[in-house]
Amino acid sequence: MLAWAVREGATNVIRHSGAKHVSMVVRASLSDAAVEVVDDGVGAAGSNGGHGLAGLAERAESLRGHVEAGARPGGGFRLLVTVPVGPR
Repeated sequence: MLAWAVREGATNVIRHSGAKHVSMVVRASLSDAAVEVVDDGVGAAGSNGGHGLAGLAERAESLRGHVEAGARPGGGFRLLVTVPVGPR
């Protein structure tokens, strides 16, 4: 799941953001794991209305996880995908 999140986040940065900088952080704890992709690009204004984030959210929800995605207040875009760790 997190590999899909990294791929979707990287694809969106490359295709849509026009960003000069991007950071990807992967973290894990005993209860969950997450990946966060943050860029300094054009935010949601660069989106072409694709289905990548919606599909990512559906996959995360099927694992009892969640997706947060949206423009950042100071510009750019943030994607956070979190999924629980352990048995379903």
